[in-house]
Amino acid sequence: MKQQRTSHLPELRLIQLARSGEDHPHLAECAFCREQYEALREMLLGAPAERGESIPHDDRSFRLAAASEPMTTEVQRWRQTWYLEDGALVLRVLEDRDVQQLIGFCIGDPHRYAHLKIHFSGIARSFTPDAQGRFEIGPSSLEIEPMRVHIEEA
Repeated sequence: MKQQRTSHLPELRLIQLARSGEDHPHLAECAFCREQYEALREMLLGAPAERGESIPHDDRSFRLAAASEPMTTEVQRWRQTWYLEDGALVLRVLEDRDVQQLIGFCIGDPHRYAHLKIHFSGIARSFTPDAQGRFEIGPSSLEIEPMRVHIEEA
């Protein structure tokens, strides 16, 4: 019997699904992506018990990984992840190879995004995420690893 390899959902799509609460057929087929989705939902909304929901299972073996796969798609590549404020704010940087740009994503409380100023060591300007947590950093030639990141709240 030939074994079929299932690819994972791109991280950006997982983030979009987690923010919207949408379901996706792939989540029922792939335990890894389902765990990533649930971890993102928990980070964004709090643990199910805190929301008054029942917990479907308590397997915490899969957590949101900094770079569980080197490529999300052929076009996007994860470059760096920072877990800030004890995990309440996650900052991810992806390289979009089509446009040769580094794109940043905040994962946390969306109400805070407009008030955040994100500073990377080695880059003179600061960045403020849009309502979806996205911001453009600059050309993909920028060395994002191993930068330090500092967050200010205005």
